[in-house]
Amino acid sequence: MKNVVRDKDGECIHIGKWDHNIRPVINENAENMTLGKARAMEADGKNPDHLYDTRGELVTEDLHPLPEGATQKQETIIVLPDGGLTVEDAYRIRRRFEYGTAEKQLEFITEHGIDAFIARADSIKETHPKRTVKQD
Repeated sequence: MKNVVRDKDGECIHIGKWDHNIRPVINENAENMTLGKARAMEADGKNPDHLYDTRGELVTEDLHPLPEGATQKQETIIVLPDGGLTVEDAYRIRRRFEYGTAEKQLEFITEHGIDAFIARADSIKETHPKRTVKQD
């Protein structure tokens, strides 16, 4: 089990801990600060080059936030023969993306016929096969 991050559509976008890359916000007015104020901040254990809010808390920015709508949870991971990682149900998500919406599928059937639709579905299944997990 590992942490899995999925985008708003449910696609796995990251496996493992998300690196937010949180950094302190630089105080743009630090060069105008009096020497006394700078020394007082240092005495309080604060860096005068960083920005603090009215409560004295360090202001930070997330340089690598999670995409809007993304979710995280622990999921079963499969190690591929090449050492890569994939989520256990990745084939379902990839298939769903390639099949398209129900409307798109009906449109395909209308335009190309049911036999072409079945051939396309078989091709998608072949491209994104189910993975089996060995149980000890």
